Amino acid sequence: MSGRKQLYKEADFSSDDAPKVSFFTTNRRGLLLLAVFILALLSWQTWQSYTVIRTTETQLIQINNIENFAKHHDEMLTMTVMMAAVTEDIDWEIRYSELDPRLTAVTKEIQHVFSTNTIDAENAVEGLRVFVSDQLNTAENTALELISKRKFDDAIELLKGQEFKEKKQAFNSGMKEFVSNARAVLENRRDHQQLKLVVAFAAINVILASTILTWLVLALYKKQKQYRIETEAKQELNDHARKWQKIFKTMDTQKKSMVLWLALRKLLRLILQFRLGSLCMNRIESFSKSMM
Repeated sequence: MSGRKQLYKEADFSSDDAPKVSFFTTNRRGLLLLAVFILALLSWQTWQSYTVIRTTETQLIQINNIENFAKHHDEMLTMTVMMAAVTEDIDWEIRYSELDPRLTAVTKEIQHVFSTNTIDAENAVEGLRVFVSDQLNTAENTALELISKRKFDDAIELLKGQEFKEKKQAFNSGMKEFVSNARAVLENRRDHQQLKLVVAFAAINVILASTILTWLVLALYKKQKQYRIETEAKQELNDHARKWQKIFKTMDTQKKSMVLWLALRKLLRLILQFRLGSLCMNRIESFSKSMM
């Protein structure tokens, strides 16, 4: 019984052996949540940059078309006034009045190009007014007044004059400069977003690689730690087993000693009983012989 009591005293049944959430598990979950959060932000930034790049590419194509549109609209206005002076037909004057002035038409096109961004549209219109002045509209209205007064030759001379040609060149030069500046702004925006896109992709790849590498390192650490814990547990179990074996062995030896001691006592008792019995028989036989 003393061996059992000793074993119970040496056994550890404290509450520290209760299962708990390991430090490794908490760190792994925190790492995963942090990586997911950062990847979500980078993915959103990547999508935003991609959307801006696509929109900017479309605007670049449209802004290049604005220059061609302005030239076409300019020639159409001038040709309408010229046809009114040459043919002396009032229908051409009516058709001219139905057309928008140059700046108004170009402004509508710019607002259409930047329809997704009001601020860009306002800045572009302000830039258009800086580079382009529609002085041709005033000259064409003067020619129409001459036509209405039946002064067709004067109107034709005005439209073919050097001053009118210089105004047309100034208009086309202003449009070209405006489109060039607008294209530069859009290209800078596109390049900036492309750079952000490349950086975001690189960051995503680095984070994914780092997360996977860290995950593998932590998994290897967990495996080694689990192996160490299992080894220590086996060693502790073997120690307890040896202690139990020693105690059981001690208990068996005591029991054998007890049995041997009881057997010796019984044997001694039998030996004593046998010697006393023989002595008594000898005495009886000698007494009987004496009586005879």
